[in-house]
Amino acid sequence: MKVYTHSHQEQKEYLDYKIKSAIWRFYFDIVRVIMYLRLLVSLIFNYKVYNTVNCVHTRTHMKAYVAEFVGTAILVIGGCGAAIFSGAYLGPLGVAIAFGLSLTLISYAFGHISGGHFNPAVTVAMTLTHKLNKKVTSMYIVAQLLGALVGGFILFFIAQGTSATTVGFASNALLGDTTLLSGFLIEVLLTMILCLVAIETTATRFPRGFAGITLGATLTLIHLISIPLTNTSVNPARSFGVAFFAGGPAVTYLWVFFVAPVLGAIVAVYLYRYMQHPE
Repeated sequence: MKVYTHSHQEQKEYLDYKIKSAIWRFYFDIVRVIMYLRLLVSLIFNYKVYNTVNCVHTRTHMKAYVAEFVGTAILVIGGCGAAIFSGAYLGPLGVAIAFGLSLTLISYAFGHISGGHFNPAVTVAMTLTHKLNKKVTSMYIVAQLLGALVGGFILFFIAQGTSATTVGFASNALLGDTTLLSGFLIEVLLTMILCLVAIETTATRFPRGFAGITLGATLTLIHLISIPLTNTSVNPARSFGVAFFAGGPAVTYLWVFFVAPVLGAIVAVYLYRYMQHPE
């Protein structure tokens, strides 16, 4: 009796099929989790509506959500992509500049459409300063998380066909001897700085046309400070977008890079209110 055995090529194709199926199942699980997060955020922010927007989910708002989605995806591709594919050649300085240039690019490309947040922490800060309607906060955050996830998926897919290593995958974690407290505090502090600058760039007194350059330079400086410590997050979406493709500590400590930036945004709002006079 002849026993049929699978060829090496058939085994490889079957393994590729199983891997792709697992990735897609994982992707849809993440989307389901994001929808639950949207519901949670809606419950938190769904109260008094300020007059910055009169109604929710109009065509203008949909354009803003798409801008946040695409912009955040570009931020992940530009910044994390530089770290993954060129980090060995660029070093921390080059990666910091890549993140800064990416933010500058998307700020000028999409800022006039959505306000140019591309970061849930910035969205929280803008909401608490009444510069963004609480009714659209949850959709902004969902768009950012999905955009970051798509950006991370694109990088992961590209990396499979290159010699680039996916170990670490430009994810955020506590590097070297960095303790949990030190990593948490540096993320709070640097996110506070980023959000203070972001809030200030929306003020009428701020010079027109300089917001993108200012935010890009700020993000570059922030990365130069904390890349050796946490690989620099200051953006929950940026951390979320690559964490699950890296696995390990990136997933274990993902909560740090959600809680710390949001706390930094809240601190920035109260500090801004204390220092600034009403416009």
